[in-house]
Amino acid sequence: MPDESSPASPTTSPTGPRTFVHDLCRAPTEMPADQVRGRLENPHGYNDWVYCAKCDGYVARRECRWQDTGENLAEFFDRAKTAVPPPPSTVGSALVLAVPIILGGAVGYVWSGGTGALWGAVAGLVLGAIVLGLRSLGLR
Repeated sequence: MPDESSPASPTTSPTGPRTFVHDLCRAPTEMPADQVRGRLENPHGYNDWVYCAKCDGYVARRECRWQDTGENLAEFFDRAKTAVPPPPSTVGSALVLAVPIILGGAVGYVWSGGTGALWGAVAGLVLGAIVLGLRSLGLR
């Protein structure tokens, strides 16, 4: 039978819940095992907030530490993110280009009374290309 109190790490799946302490209110909150496991198995699918029982709301994970090790939750889960490649983007490149081209053309048409639609579409194309370039560098 596995040890339910063994600490989780970004390289191993946890076997049980973990308790963290919110640095601002000093209260402990137990993170359920499925939450810890989910955050380690799919670290890109979660945001930077965790639920604090005493504050009765979500707090930044950088304000929290694991009770057993004292390690900051943000550092712990950021390390998990670097160990797992991000999932492929679900938004296609064509859509990233099409939307700014269409919007640029529409704005150019309305702004200039019909004569600036081409320039607006070109501006949208340039903006879309910049976004694609930034996405290829890993920015989301």
